[in-house]
Amino acid sequence: MFERIICCGHGLGITTATYEAGDVQGMVSFSASETRTCVMSTIGPINAIRDCVLTHRHHAAPGRRVVIGEQVMDCS
Repeated sequence: MFERIICCGHGLGITTATYEAGDVQGMVSFSASETRTCVMSTIGPINAIRDCVLTHRHHAAPGRRVVIGEQVMDCS
């Protein structure tokens, strides 16, 4: 698994941690609000870093059904 996981900080609904396993390093951030959850990650050896973002949105206006949408971006 991971050799080291460090919580870098949290506040305003965002938590960030870094992790390491051999030459692979990464960072992950989680954030949440009433209408959105977002996970952002960066992982890989220094010469092949991959970035990913997952955003889950939902909105329930009075008298309307819940609208749910997901967005996944692979920025590699």
